[in-house]
Amino acid sequence: MLAGGLPVLEGIMYQRIMVPIDESAAAQAAFAQALQLAQLTGARLYLLHVEDVSRPALAPVGLPGMEFASYTEARQENVAHSEGMLQSLAHTAEAAGVTAETKLIQAWGGSPAKTLLAAADEWQADLIVMGTHGYSGFMHLLFGSVAESLLHHAHVPVLLVRKDEEAEEDDD
Repeated sequence: MLAGGLPVLEGIMYQRIMVPIDESAAAQAAFAQALQLAQLTGARLYLLHVEDVSRPALAPVGLPGMEFASYTEARQENVAHSEGMLQSLAHTAEAAGVTAETKLIQAWGGSPAKTLLAAADEWQADLIVMGTHGYSGFMHLLFGSVAESLLHHAHVPVLLVRKDEEAEEDDD
């Protein structure tokens, strides 16, 4: 075992680790795992966020003058927020001695998993580290699973990191 409980993988050296990012605790946990693995192997990180632009962008609620914000203004705010989130994680990685690239992908509907798989192929990732909410039953049926779809169709190893957000809320 290596530091942090990661197993020694004989003959496997990951050099290009892709990490899909959103604002969930699961994605943050996946980033932490990928960062640790990158430190141990000298790998680069590719941090990306897929934003579905087919869904209406919502202006912040309760801000004076924002009640009737245009779609364009709301979309620009969402882009700036997403890019800020990615840049913050890239700075965290670089402070830890890991090179990180970022990309914001604006997709018009479609399958987020297919978008992620295309990005992994284009960047030539040799590992994908992704957070998963671990939904089951009705929630899984309702929301599906980007992680599950990605796992079944990826051409490279996928490390799924589960972070139980409800358990964290109970701890507060």
